[in-house]
Amino acid sequence: MKRRRNLPEHLVGINDQVEAVMDILTRDVPYVVIHGMGGIDKTTLASAVFNRISNQFDGCSFLSDVRESAQRGRIIDLQKQMLSEILYCGSPEIHNSDEGINIISERFRYKKVLLVLDDVDKQDQLSKLAGKSYWFGPGSKIIITTRNVNFLPIKDEDAESSWNQARSKEYEIYEMAEMDSSDALKLFSQHALGMDSPPLRYEDISLKITNKTGGLPLALEVIGSSLCNKSKRFWKETLKKLDSEPKQEVFNKLHISYGLLDHHQREIFLDIACYFIGKERLYPYYMWKACNYFPESDVLVLSRMSLIKIVENDTLWMHDQLRDFGREIIRRENINNTRMWSRLWEPEIAFRVVQMKQGTDKIVALRLTGLSKVHNFTDEEFSKLPNLRFLELEGGNLEGDFENLLSKLTWLSWSCCPSELKAKNLCLEKLAVLELSESDITEDWTGWGSCLMSEDLKVVQITRCPNLKRTPDFSKCSNLKRLVLQDCTTLLVVDGSLSKLERLKHLQICVMVLPERDVMFPPINLATLSHLRTLEITCVKPRSLMGLPSSLEELTLYDVESPIDRSLFSNSANLSSLCLCKCRLGEVEFDDVLGQQLEKLCSLEVRDGELLERLSVARLKGLRRLSVFGCPKLMDSQFLEELKSLEALSIHECSSIRLLPQLSELRNLRRLHLKNCPLQNLSDLRLPDTCHLMIEGCGAFPSFDGDYKKWKDTLSGPY
Repeated sequence: MKRRRNLPEHLVGINDQVEAVMDILTRDVPYVVIHGMGGIDKTTLASAVFNRISNQFDGCSFLSDVRESAQRGRIIDLQKQMLSEILYCGSPEIHNSDEGINIISERFRYKKVLLVLDDVDKQDQLSKLAGKSYWFGPGSKIIITTRNVNFLPIKDEDAESSWNQARSKEYEIYEMAEMDSSDALKLFSQHALGMDSPPLRYEDISLKITNKTGGLPLALEVIGSSLCNKSKRFWKETLKKLDSEPKQEVFNKLHISYGLLDHHQREIFLDIACYFIGKERLYPYYMWKACNYFPESDVLVLSRMSLIKIVENDTLWMHDQLRDFGREIIRRENINNTRMWSRLWEPEIAFRVVQMKQGTDKIVALRLTGLSKVHNFTDEEFSKLPNLRFLELEGGNLEGDFENLLSKLTWLSWSCCPSELKAKNLCLEKLAVLELSESDITEDWTGWGSCLMSEDLKVVQITRCPNLKRTPDFSKCSNLKRLVLQDCTTLLVVDGSLSKLERLKHLQICVMVLPERDVMFPPINLATLSHLRTLEITCVKPRSLMGLPSSLEELTLYDVESPIDRSLFSNSANLSSLCLCKCRLGEVEFDDVLGQQLEKLCSLEVRDGELLERLSVARLKGLRRLSVFGCPKLMDSQFLEELKSLEALSIHECSSIRLLPQLSELRNLRRLHLKNCPLQNLSDLRLPDTCHLMIEGCGAFPSFDGDYKKWKDTLSGPY
């Protein structure tokens, strides 16, 4: 007998997700986990899948609200329900959960079972209901919905336990995505207007409201239902209110996950909600470490609880509803008094509190950017903020005696900062991250030395300072990990103290090269930077570099215009990635330049080489990724067929390449991307069937994006 779950009347945008889960169910894994934030319709998806496949099993059971049942001490009731539904009999007598486990494993060992555990959040719940896959017969499937995968035995990136890896192979996770804009509008319209799309006079406001929800189904349903049969004036009031606070029902749902966090995890979550959405993860990591938090493990917890995501380029991301939820948490610290909030992310509110000297020890973070007028902040104003650890400024200055002030500051970001810092006795001994930009600083760095004295200082980033002539003295920054000097357009002298930064991991010195302007190095031996892993540098004359450290793994050279000498790489035993950008050479003999490092290099990228006509890469036997972008004079693409280890090849915007060499011997090639190259012999292309092929703007050949086998099967006729 087929069991069915009742599904919502308004079911929108779920078909593709059902198909994705169905695909996972065809794989040889017993546990399928549907993971996503609260209110994203995990239960609905599990119900739809359950209805689709329940008749394919000897027995099936859908256990709802496992978390809530466990909190009420009703795990035994769930065991009874499972046994009753799968065996089609009355509830067996079970006196304790261990007895229930024994009965489950005995009765189901030879049955092909479908079991859904809805809203699980702890290992104890899983262990008493479906703790081991061998409790169930071959072909059984256990579907788990959860907002928190921390309790599951899934592999961490650095996990080495063979037991953990073996258990990990039993689980496959499906990450639920938010609704796209068209489906979101349809779901909202069904609840608010009783139709699939809004009438013209409601279209604009409907779009604005759905955009506020971030595609979260719960928010769309709650807000839509609250607007049904209401006046347009009420709709406008609701839209305005959504700018300041989420709906209570949505807030309560999201608070379930927040309530499971410890103090440090909550602090990190609130920091991200207010300041770090869309920011690279590494910089705030250093700040949180300076606050004695544990960002590596805590951010992993937040991610596994669907409260944040780490997206492309190692960037922190948070759903709009979670962002608003986090900020509402802060508002509720004291609804009527902003000076009692822990974080002030709206600049005008923050400025008002500081200017009126209303700061309190509750405030840990301030954003004072984008103000209508430039303001010089005084020691008296900041004396009211003893626990401030994060500060963003734009323009203005600090004036007065700052002795014993800002002593807990770990992050200072200052755009349009002054060339001379006027604060007296300033000592930022806890500072971990310093970002300065768009300043008239030249070379004397008057007053700024106090910002470069912290042993906790891990990041210094100086960008878009057109008059910068000399970098500051780094001799007191002994623990600096990342130094970025970017878009400084005048003659730049790098202070000799750079060579003393033995713990430096990332160095970036990139200037806008103009006629008769260069980066000028004093006698600095970069080989002394024994922990340096990544170097990005404008290097017009490679001979100006006096060697590279053996620790270097990634190297990017900009604006090279004189030949690269082999001696540059003589010590680069670990170099795995090399990029030449805006190279002004007609030819680069990588076979000769890299010398004994030929086997080490895994990735090579050449970008924007307007004069480049020939690359010599035949002897790079270990190369796995080769990318050539924007080289309009490059004609010679020979010897590619000799790169037997090559897995990915991209050639874009190379308008002189007419013929590709034979690539049929590249057995490991997994990706070939060709864009805007007038190739004439693509019909002769021979690749592994599973190689991903992308063709765009390549002569008469039509655009294509898919497996080579599909392209080969569909290709017909001469081109």
